[in-house]
Amino acid sequence: MKKQGWPDFPLFWIEKPNTSSLQIIASHLKENVDSSRGSGFIGETNAMEKQIIEHLSGLQREVSDLNDAIQASLQIIDDQRASVRAKKALRWVRERVMKFVQIVRDNALLTTLGAVSMLAFVITALIYLFRILKR
Repeated sequence: MKKQGWPDFPLFWIEKPNTSSLQIIASHLKENVDSSRGSGFIGETNAMEKQIIEHLSGLQREVSDLNDAIQASLQIIDDQRASVRAKKALRWVRERVMKFVQIVRDNALLTTLGAVSMLAFVITALIYLFRILKR
């Protein structure tokens, strides 16, 4: 998939890159960073080698920080998908409705009024049905 003005997609094994492939990309980044983290350098060094080692260690920390930033960005982008937002909204509505239902169930007066109104509706519907059938 080549978009105009963009370089080639670097992860060639992902056939159709979209927001659902963010998890694959995030795990790929984690694997690459974890495999590149070494345990350090062993042995004696002179002053020049110490500078190079310090410089490399600094670069390794910067790469690690960049990885963390990219991981966080991918997670934010993934959380902003329409499907995730819709699920969150549906969960919020469901929680509010269940809270209201629980309030109604806990209130004896509302439960009684609900039962009486349902009984009145059924009786009225039956009377209406019998009137229609008499004709």
